[in-house]
This record gives sequence, structure tokens and C-alpha cells, in this order.
Amino acid sequence: MKLTVKKPFSWAHKGVTVEAFEVGQSIETDDQDLIDVSTKEGWTTKGRSTAKPAADAGDNTEAEGTTEAAGDAAEGTTAADPAAE
Repeated sequence: MKLTVKKPFSWAHKGVTVEAFEVGQSIETDDQDLIDVSTKEGWTTKGRSTAKPAADAGDNTEAEGTTEAAGDAAEGTTAADPAAE
């Protein structure tokens, strides 16, 4: 079966050999345990996905929020600081 990775994860094949999978990677496997667990957990989808990974959109938002918070901290104020309002 062909799977497409939605979220990065590592898998221990037969509990021994660990393999890391990255977003967008295609996996061709007959390991039913890998298929069952990875799809149930939302790590993969069955078949080949043409959609852009959702992780890309979230990264920009987090980076902007982190940068803004870091800027506030550098100025000595935060949004929760009453003096900042």
C-alpha cells in the first residue's frame, strides 16, 4: 500500500530497525501495523496526496508570534503587562 506522510514520525520496523519519515514522503509498504497505526494517528494518508502540507502555514504564524513576543521582551514590556497598555 502507498502512504503519504502528513506529520513527521519515526517507526521501528519489527521493533528493531528505526526509520524516520518526513512530511510529503511517499511510503510503499505491506507492513499492516505501520499502515494501521500511522493512519489512525494521523501521521499518514492512504494513497498519494497532492495537497500542500498544513505544517507550512502554521510555521509562519508561530514564527511571527515568537518574533513579536521576543521584541516585546527586549523592550521590557509584554501584552500582559498593564504598563504596556
